[in-house]
Amino acid sequence: MSLSKNRRPRWTAMSDWLRRPTISPSVRQTNECRCHFWIHQGRIDWCNDSPRH
Repeated sequence: MSLSKNRRPRWTAMSDWLRRPTISPSVRQTNECRCHFWIHQGRIDWCNDSPRH
């Protein structure tokens, strides 16, 4: 995942006052992992199209 403003695609990372990370947009791995998820306030939310769901 790239956080560089000069690269595409890129993600943004923030943390709340408890230092829990939020990453946007979702993370989708197309390698053998084939997972798709969101990270919101330190929690991983698996997407329905992820085999780990």
